[in-house]
Amino acid sequence: MKKINVKKSFLLFFLTLMIAVLAACGGNTEKNDSSDEKDGEVTSGGSLNVGLSANAKTFDPIKYTGVYESQVMRQMGDTLVVYNKDLSDIIPSLATEWKVSDDMLVYTFQLREGVKFQKGQYQDGREMTAEDVKYSLERSAKESAMNRLSGVTEVKVLSDYEVEIHLATPNAALLAMLTDAGNIIIPKEEIEGWGDKFSEHFVGTGPFQLTEWKKDQEVKLARHENYWGDKPNLDHLTMKFISDQNMMTNALRSGDIDIAMDVKGQNREIINQDSNLELLTNPGLSIVYLDLNNKVGPTADKRVREAIYMA
Repeated sequence: MKKINVKKSFLLFFLTLMIAVLAACGGNTEKNDSSDEKDGEVTSGGSLNVGLSANAKTFDPIKYTGVYESQVMRQMGDTLVVYNKDLSDIIPSLATEWKVSDDMLVYTFQLREGVKFQKGQYQDGREMTAEDVKYSLERSAKESAMNRLSGVTEVKVLSDYEVEIHLATPNAALLAMLTDAGNIIIPKEEIEGWGDKFSEHFVGTGPFQLTEWKKDQEVKLARHENYWGDKPNLDHLTMKFISDQNMMTNALRSGDIDIAMDVKGQNREIINQDSNLELLTNPGLSIVYLDLNNKVGPTADKRVREAIYMA
């Protein structure tokens, strides 16, 4: 049997919010000379170090499968729509508005104007257009390792800032699917130019740009100066991969990282008892389900599965 638990999805969303808030307020670990730190006021410059409890294997939207890979990707790229802070609604991001046809088969999106990609090897930070949306979403629909945009048959470009997404059958989950990091909008030139190495040279429209990726160690990001949204005051964001819980806690207590994710077991109490640290716990959305293994064992036989279901 397979057991899938997506409880981490909210924790990852919470991390995105935390980083966004701290990015807007400025880091407090390494201030540069231009910082204007004052009590209770926004500060400029500095860096933030975040500990992630799992390693990243790829940042290619169609290839990623790890939960923490998407957390890094979301700092570098944007989707058409996103969830609001309390997960109660889907709100604009790269798309400013949308409408649905009467038969629920066509979603029409108006795109934000003036959105710039980060500078890369094969484009100089040009403006994002509907062609980029078509390319990125059709690539996801056809090639995603996790079927992150299943049911999409075509993306039509109506103008530089308007696209239609066509579905094979009505799917009320489309907007939620579009919030997935697998559907981040990326430039075709960089994908085709780098090929399989695009992951190491990721380019998107997000608030931070990839500057260095030390495999199995950390990812270093720098502020995207032409970001379309509220620009982060942080100069740099470093996300470190620390799979050992004790090492994660020690790194937090020593100041090597500013935020530790996915703290478990006795380490929660250690953090609770440290007056210099604060343990933040939020309830998470959770969906847990069991299914039968269709490939091996007795349940590979369809008749056995049918008998179990009927029982």
